[in-house]
Amino acid sequence: MNLFDYALQMEEDGKELYEKLAAESSDPGLAKIFNDLAADEQKHYDFFRRLKEKQTPEKMVDSKALEGAKMLFAEMQVDEDSVARLKSSLDAYHYAIRAEKESAELYRDAATKESSDAIKELLLRIAREEDKHLNILENIYDFVSEPRQVMVWAESTNRDDP
Repeated sequence: MNLFDYALQMEEDGKELYEKLAAESSDPGLAKIFNDLAADEQKHYDFFRRLKEKQTPEKMVDSKALEGAKMLFAEMQVDEDSVARLKSSLDAYHYAIRAEKESAELYRDAATKESSDAIKELLLRIAREEDKHLNILENIYDFVSEPRQVMVWAESTNRDDP
């Protein structure tokens, strides 16, 4: 399987997972976060589809999912019943966290092998978005595990882009 096919499958799987989590969420704020993540995965899917078809991808708009998630978490009032329902999705959160890590690594690796500076920068941009998704998911996981804890939002990644 080549990079494009693999990336397309990863992005499609991610979108489907986030849509499922949104549909299963009893909290409207959490559902919105998952829907935002699904929309980002669709944007990434479209990017890789255009690359595979040898079309020049259009300029990508930065994801607003992290900023939206921060605001929604600040407003969330989750009761004990909601937390119990959210905990039923912990395995899905683990899967999504692993997938986001793998995606970011894949795109960074692909960028090091890319000869086009424009495509290289777009791959690195998507990798940074995947890092943001990872940050959101880790915070959701922490919130579900310890709902009284304060969220720790990473403002930037400590990874060095090539």
